[in-house]
Amino acid sequence: MKYSVMLDVIDEPGFEGCYYAHIPVLELTTHGKGINGALAAAKELAEVWIAEKRA
Repeated sequence: MKYSVMLDVIDEPGFEGCYYAHIPVLELTTHGKGINGALAAAKELAEVWIAEKRA
């Protein structure tokens, strides 16, 4: 399955270069270093969330 991910820059001290990754349809939010890090974190979170729902 494919889900849309919305990215937002984290504009807080200590989080330079980090992004929030929102998955609206699953109501999940995570973060990661750079765009690729945020997308990887979102993918991992969605996979864990889906596996938990199926269990």
